[in-house]
Amino acid sequence: MHPGATGAAGDPLAAIAGRGPRGSVLHVRLPCNKVWPLGAITLAGHVRQHHPHVRQRLLDLAVLPPARRRDYLLEEIRAFRPEVIAISWRDIQVFAPHEADASLENSFNFFYSNSLVKKVLSSFNGLKMVAAYHANLRENLGTVRLLAKNFPDALILLGGGAFSVFHKQLTPRLPSGVIGVIGEGEQVLDRVLTGTPPATVPAPLRISFHQQGRVTESALSTSPPPLDLAEGAIDYAYIRDIFPQWEAYRGHQVSVQTKRGCPYRCAYCLYPYIEGTQVSLRPPQRVLDEMEFLHRHLDARDIWFADAQFLTGRRAVSNAEAILAGIIERGLNITWSGYVRTSSITPGLADLMVRSGVGDLEVGLASGSQRMVNEMQLGFRMDNLYRGAQNLKQAGYRHKLILNFSPNMPGETVASLLETVESYHRFAAIMGEENIYPMIFFIGVQPHTPMEQRLIAEGHLAPDYNPMSLNPWSIKKLLYNPHPLNGPISEACLEAWRDGTEDSGRRVLTALERILRQRHPDLCGEARPGGPGSLPAPPRPAGTGQPA
Repeated sequence: MHPGATGAAGDPLAAIAGRGPRGSVLHVRLPCNKVWPLGAITLAGHVRQHHPHVRQRLLDLAVLPPARRRDYLLEEIRAFRPEVIAISWRDIQVFAPHEADASLENSFNFFYSNSLVKKVLSSFNGLKMVAAYHANLRENLGTVRLLAKNFPDALILLGGGAFSVFHKQLTPRLPSGVIGVIGEGEQVLDRVLTGTPPATVPAPLRISFHQQGRVTESALSTSPPPLDLAEGAIDYAYIRDIFPQWEAYRGHQVSVQTKRGCPYRCAYCLYPYIEGTQVSLRPPQRVLDEMEFLHRHLDARDIWFADAQFLTGRRAVSNAEAILAGIIERGLNITWSGYVRTSSITPGLADLMVRSGVGDLEVGLASGSQRMVNEMQLGFRMDNLYRGAQNLKQAGYRHKLILNFSPNMPGETVASLLETVESYHRFAAIMGEENIYPMIFFIGVQPHTPMEQRLIAEGHLAPDYNPMSLNPWSIKKLLYNPHPLNGPISEACLEAWRDGTEDSGRRVLTALERILRQRHPDLCGEARPGGPGSLPAPPRPAGTGQPA
């Protein structure tokens, strides 16, 4: 490894990419779940605006049958003859640590079940999961190697969320000369298309590549710079013409970005590493133009705002208000959603949200304990979350708040777990039980996060651990659920999942509360009136604005 190596004359791309210019780009999204390929579309839109002479084509392998992908890709490249192939690798994990993914139940049965039969069955299921994981790796790495071998005159860029997170493990496995892009790709693509001298690039390029047996990394310790997002809307009429798989998404959910960057520094989150902590807002009219085109021409009625957080402070709230008002003014008959902190929802914003078609909202609480919220650097106050939920309810909100709870985070105690259970009861009291969907979402340790560094410092992870290794020991460490609280938590989960994992979050919380009350009666206080087996709401000192 040679971190910080800069190649010829201080330019890490000079020796490997040359000076350009280049006149054609093929965007390829590698196979993953069928999700609107916003990353590749955004890059194509950027090239369209800043390099209109460059020919482009965009291929989404996610919607093609596996047996057809290889031949189709080769046929397209031979016909298009691109000078640059920009590959997007979105996903690398075949499991997620939450109840909607069967692998969580499978791993809990393997590690914690008392049934030998369940342990044996889960071990076979686990082997299938690991086999699928390695098959996915082989297919995607094989695609990159295939293109590098068959089209040596094309410059290959590899980016996307998967590569950004696991670049240290993936770069040595790439063909020599493939350029890995960490985080946002606009500046790197500008550089290879135009041959811009490094002195004129506004910030160091975050790249990693393998050449002649040596890995070179550049600017990986720097925070991604904020981008100027005041440019025009993505030219979706043009995207439709260069994107053969456009019709595969007719009537499906599509995503639109209103900003990039996240000012919060949540200990377990990757957004600050990938997008940076400085927020760049997009002009509301540009966002609305994209939404209207997708609605009118792709029958898009379900819009996902693909921001780290939809509401990230006063400027972002004002931007969001303008976007929601525009949805109403343009008569867009859509349902929209995203990651939302209810702490920013005022009565006026709640009214706009309801009238503009807000659907189910996902709220990443992690914990209902203010101490744990602070411990994980989440940057909100529980009383403000409750107040925002109340504003939504009073505005006539009738959909679901999906509350993501992550039990047993670093620093968790029995008392903080009970506070988390109580926070669920408080949200249910505000919104109605039927409008709250608690989801148990265990923390999966991710590279490049404060939590990873903390767990290395505490000895939970070895400094040289491999985050891509999948075996029972590494899975148990990366699916964070340590002793001693793993006992009651796993007991509650396995009990709840006997009736299936769908909508099992409330059953997990109910079982967890009962188990903790039985084992720690001194911490439980009196039962809350109207809720047998529930905890009382904590008192709130008058006039302080502080949660109890």
